[in-house]
Amino acid sequence: DNSCRFEDGDSAYLSRTTEAGNRKTWSFSFWVKRGNIGLYTRVMECATGHYIRFDNDDTLGWSINESSGGGQDNTVRKFRDTSAFYHILFVCDTTEGAAADRMIVYVNGTKATTLGSTLSSLNTDTNFNNVGQAHTIGGTSSQPFDGIISEAHFVDGTALTPSSFGEEGDYGEWKAKEVSGLTYGTNGFYLDFKNAGIAYASGDRSSDITVTSNMSAPSDGIGAGGTWANFVNGVTTGTNFSFENLADQTDYYIRFDFGSAQT
Repeated sequence: DNSCRFEDGDSAYLSRTTEAGNRKTWSFSFWVKRGNIGLYTRVMECATGHYIRFDNDDTLGWSINESSGGGQDNTVRKFRDTSAFYHILFVCDTTEGAAADRMIVYVNGTKATTLGSTLSSLNTDTNFNNVGQAHTIGGTSSQPFDGIISEAHFVDGTALTPSSFGEEGDYGEWKAKEVSGLTYGTNGFYLDFKNAGIAYASGDRSSDITVTSNMSAPSDGIGAGGTWANFVNGVTTGTNFSFENLADQTDYYIRFDFGSAQT
């Protein structure tokens, strides 16, 4: 129901530094609406050679430690509709016996056809969930993301399927559903981008996310009517989340909602 707008001219991003987690198996689910197209724009990255991005041909590409046995690939499909929200689910599991199953991307509930460029070696350790590694959503100054991201779930240690995050509607469309019962693992998180404006910190383990530069709750589409000073809330793990460089706004904090202890 809510979302976060990234403006590539501001080089805005969310970042956190991870503890030692599961480097072989993880899932990242998000809904995305593109702004500028025809550019390299990174949705998530964590180190040199580790990223999920839209390429300048508007395919969706990714790389996971390609130089050390990881994989690099792109979808055949191009993402050029700037009026549409796409549901993207990346599933990494380098313990899978079949190389083609070690990195899978689903688009709107369906497994995407890829070019099969470079497939991961068995049991490759990615830098995702590596100790002391900065993970960012929204890219960096070199390839900043432009558009809207909503309902972002990162799950450390589990290879999930689209049914964990969405379902088919009455007319055959893919739609979001209420997500429940997930175990997020050591570095996992859920960003629902609610606009409650409540400063609250709680949780059973330390996990910092920093918001850098000028991001906003959109004035149209999902999350309409929010204000950019307090738009992020509902993170399900960690403490000490903070804003940085929010254009004359200081001392705002992301709210955490914990229904129960995370494992």
